[in-house]
Amino acid sequence: MTLMVAGSPLDFIPTSRLLTFEPYSSRMCITIDIVDDAAVENTESFTVSLSRTGGLDSRVQLRQLTSTIEITDDDTGATVELVTGSLSVTEGHVVSFCAVVSIHDTGCAVAFDFNISLSFRGSAEAAVDYGNIPMAYTVPACQNLTCVNVTIVDDDIVEKDETIEITGSVSDRRIRMTGGTKFITITDNDSAVVGLRSVFLMVRENVGQTTVCAVIEHRKSIAFPFDIKFTFIPQSATRPYDFTTGVVYDRYDPEQNEACVSLAIVDSVDVELPESLLVEIELREPNPVIRMSPDMSVGYIQIMDDDIAVIGLERTAYYLNSGSDDVQVCVLISRPTPSQTSCPISFPMDIIFRLSTEAADVFEVDETQTLTEGHGIERVDMQDSVLLYNSCQRKFCFDVSLKIETRPESGERFIISVERSPDHGRSTMLDSDKMSGFIEIR
Repeated sequence: MTLMVAGSPLDFIPTSRLLTFEPYSSRMCITIDIVDDAAVENTESFTVSLSRTGGLDSRVQLRQLTSTIEITDDDTGATVELVTGSLSVTEGHVVSFCAVVSIHDTGCAVAFDFNISLSFRGSAEAAVDYGNIPMAYTVPACQNLTCVNVTIVDDDIVEKDETIEITGSVSDRRIRMTGGTKFITITDNDSAVVGLRSVFLMVRENVGQTTVCAVIEHRKSIAFPFDIKFTFIPQSATRPYDFTTGVVYDRYDPEQNEACVSLAIVDSVDVELPESLLVEIELREPNPVIRMSPDMSVGYIQIMDDDIAVIGLERTAYYLNSGSDDVQVCVLISRPTPSQTSCPISFPMDIIFRLSTEAADVFEVDETQTLTEGHGIERVDMQDSVLLYNSCQRKFCFDVSLKIETRPESGERFIISVERSPDHGRSTMLDSDKMSGFIEIR
């Protein structure tokens, strides 16, 4: 008969042996050597089978042709250490995780496949960069050095240097984990540019408030908050200002991808020129991965006034007796609706005064003019034809000097009129009933 021993080759030597029973013998035995190696192994089994060979007497029957024998391992000395190829890695590069399995002698340390579980702990932003690292990997049997290469995600998000804690563990009690915790620093290679959403804003004075925002250009987000300094500097000499000046800080919100501040606009009742406000933004603290846009870090806000003043003559008719040589003409500045302000117009402006006869064309009066022959009044002297209105005046007057050299005809008239400066057309209007009048010589 043939006795066949088959199973794992680690702990015994497979064999096939021909057994010959001696007459009158009731037992025949063979010895199988079980190797006591240092490898940590699972429970193993092997099979002993008995088969008939030629020449066996048919009167002999075979029973229990196979038998299974289990070998239980009593080794527990294997250790596994988690090591990394680099403790610092830049986004887009590879980091290696290796399991070094060892035992007190050389050779196979663990004779079966086992898993190393990995757990990670770090900032919430870091999860973006190591999200593709496997949570576990398998160490093949008898593989004393096993590595897995992982590429750190090179995302388009600007992040601070991140440190992640990686811990490895093995559930099999026969394998002891040493050096199972490692720290890896991930350095970001992205950068972002911060600038104003708009470098020029035009708002109405009655808007109440307007919002100024700093945004991240090129749709790139920043994964951490930081403070942006907004500085508002007045650029016009108009007083009082209709807006808040000074420095305001706001924190960049990664969820909104912007930082915004509100600028209060005062709706005063004064008639004012458009006011300009310079806006500058900068980082509260320097950051190597954030820079300011050279073209979008400075902007302007222009505030347009909605108030209007009315300009008109105080009197539309002046009567001068023969022999008189001057008359005082006054212009009034008022508001279309009653107002408590003491300053109807808060800026200086030009008011144009024109003088003509009923028979002659309008002529300049900034120097002595000679009228047409036949008119009783031959010269009209006036200091200026363009008069400077000083801010906050409600009334201002000027003298018209008439030098009468011959006796005029009864009822001769000069036409007087006022015009506003074309530069201030939005903030002033002329009283249609008081924009012109006359001086009559009796």
